[in-house]
Amino acid sequence: MVMRRDILDVLWRFFSSRGLTLILLTAIALVVSFNAILPQMPAGMTIGSNEYSRWYADIRARYLQWADLLEDLGLLSIYASPWFKLPLALLILNLTICAVEQFEAVSRWPNCSAEEFDLAFKRASDTRTFVMSGTVRGAMTNLRALLERHRYKVKVQEEQEGSYLTAQRFFLTRWGALLGHGGLIVVIVGLLLGGRLAWREEEIRLGPHQMYQIQHDPSLSLRLDNSQVKLYPDGTPRSYRAQLTFLEDGKEVATGMVAPNAPFTYRGITLYQRSHGPVMKITGLDTQGEPVPLQALAPGGTLQEEAILQLSEGENEGYVAAPEQNLILRLVFHPHLPTETGEIPALVVQAYRGGVTDLVFSETKFGSASMHIEGNSYALEWGHYAVLTIARDPSFAPTMLGATSLLTAAIITLYLPPRHIWAVVSGKGGVVETRLVRLGEGDKGGGAREFHVLMGEVEESL
Repeated sequence: MVMRRDILDVLWRFFSSRGLTLILLTAIALVVSFNAILPQMPAGMTIGSNEYSRWYADIRARYLQWADLLEDLGLLSIYASPWFKLPLALLILNLTICAVEQFEAVSRWPNCSAEEFDLAFKRASDTRTFVMSGTVRGAMTNLRALLERHRYKVKVQEEQEGSYLTAQRFFLTRWGALLGHGGLIVVIVGLLLGGRLAWREEEIRLGPHQMYQIQHDPSLSLRLDNSQVKLYPDGTPRSYRAQLTFLEDGKEVATGMVAPNAPFTYRGITLYQRSHGPVMKITGLDTQGEPVPLQALAPGGTLQEEAILQLSEGENEGYVAAPEQNLILRLVFHPHLPTETGEIPALVVQAYRGGVTDLVFSETKFGSASMHIEGNSYALEWGHYAVLTIARDPSFAPTMLGATSLLTAAIITLYLPPRHIWAVVSGKGGVVETRLVRLGEGDKGGGAREFHVLMGEVEESL
């Protein structure tokens, strides 16, 4: 039983060592540096997939015979390797044990005793001794009153050999170190969870009243209610924003605006608007005033009374079919077409007979407009779609909380370190001896200056 207890004590002292903390942090920093030096396997890629084969072929061409060794050592996926996970787990264990010890230390009131006072008096650099006539009670009363005026919390313990005084100021700041330990643990755990639980869906294009099913949460969908875009005369965006609605199982649960640098968050899911683009709604009426069925020649296009085309500078061309009319409409978006009033977005509309390359109709339209093709009328209505990114990172809140705790602890311990003064007042034959010592050798600044000022006042009062 004794040997078992000794082993546990050795392990406890080992894992509570501040030196171990420094070693583990250095090891983690060294491992992470490989992330900047060596190429890492992209996130979401699985070993054995075609994407992985192409990626690894590039690695082999670059590192030749060293590629297999780097892969076997796990240096091409650092964050998934034991080189990173093992020291990180040990660091969390080390910080947790240190936090436990720190909690035990700050939860105890460090009372002055004869043995501890003599040891502290020998080791400390700031000590004073006063010898005067009087009584022990009177000297202790004056000393206590002086320290309390300087906002020290004072506790006195009477013993046979004298009175022992424990005075503390900024006692609660002793919890700063514990706050820092806890904050660092929360940051590390948050970063680890973020890599596993976070997800992101990008390049989501939604036009007015279009809906998008969120892949990572099947119960949620997203609808674009409207997109507001203000353009400069040359067609470049001056400002843009979109109003969106979250739907849960088909029911509206939240509505908000999203704009660049102004995301919209619901239930931990954040929406970002990356950009926008023009969207065209095309409708047609025949000579009897009946709707002309149209179909956008795009993924998901179906025969309807209206066709929707999303255009951009990169994808500036779209096609709409009118099967009953045997027509194909070609729409070409020109972001900056010179006109008499300047450069404004324009749309070139051309019509072809099915199976024939000869033009039936060709005009340039600015803004919303109407046109007539072979007796039928067609209306073009401009709108704007939003390019969105949906992301969820459950580690963001705890990571920020931990970072805030860490910063707060650093400020507290730097500017408000706890200050401790011990004193022993003893007397014999009408002669009273008062000995004082300042604890906390690391506080060479404000604590040392305050102690010297106090000793001057003590000398005057005694």
